[in-house]
Amino acid sequence: MRGALQKQMASTNFSAAAAAYRQGIAARAKAIGLLKEPYTSTLVMLDTAFAIWELPHPEFNIFIGSDTGPMNNWIKVFVNEIAGNNATQFMFYFVWQNTSDTDVVINAASVLAPGGYCEIAAAPGFLSGDHSWLGIYANFRTIRWSGWGTDPMTGQNADQTPYPGFQQSQLQAIAGLSAWGGSYFGSGRDVETHPPFVFQNFEVSQNQILVPARAVAVFEVSFNLSYGFDTGGNTADWVYADFSTNANAVFCPFVLLEQLSP
Repeated sequence: MRGALQKQMASTNFSAAAAAYRQGIAARAKAIGLLKEPYTSTLVMLDTAFAIWELPHPEFNIFIGSDTGPMNNWIKVFVNEIAGNNATQFMFYFVWQNTSDTDVVINAASVLAPGGYCEIAAAPGFLSGDHSWLGIYANFRTIRWSGWGTDPMTGQNADQTPYPGFQQSQLQAIAGLSAWGGSYFGSGRDVETHPPFVFQNFEVSQNQILVPARAVAVFEVSFNLSYGFDTGGNTADWVYADFSTNANAVFCPFVLLEQLSP
């Protein structure tokens, strides 16, 4: 075990992660520097997404539908699988421009509110059974869309790149299920069921974002699913997630900005 760990450490290069960390710290220091002077605080609500999409590509067997409107942005998702693996993201996009002639700092926040139900099961085996899992989480990112100029840390054009520096508040766990089937001589099939989702708010945010004068930012709020089987194909295996039936859906009503202006 120690040898395996040493091999893993020897083959891991943290230079890219360290560079990204330094970028984030530098950007945050500039934002804090602007806030040392007197500033005003204004709340801005972006209540209509300009686009909803699935990445890395649309899967219309699970991407059932979507719509946008004031405080009424939603997707419908339905997963019913007995084999295979998948990791996919359903994205809500909101756009905003700093219309002033000075740099501003913004704190951005949003929520995902799922309504639905999920359950997984793993079939038993002769000596040991199958393994199935389902993970659901929310994520928030700011994309530097246009007018951001050159990134001082990289010397490259910053447009259409993520704002640097990860904050823990950008990631929020929604559900994590794992089922292990037993043997035919033991416990048999394992089933894990999550309590129904009744549109609880799962909050995500990103703070102290320095936005140049006249720059445009895109805020990306994502509903992420990862699910699959170590082995599968048995009718006693399944991953079931229904956020589509009747009124069930996943809502992202808004992105709320606190604009801090000199």
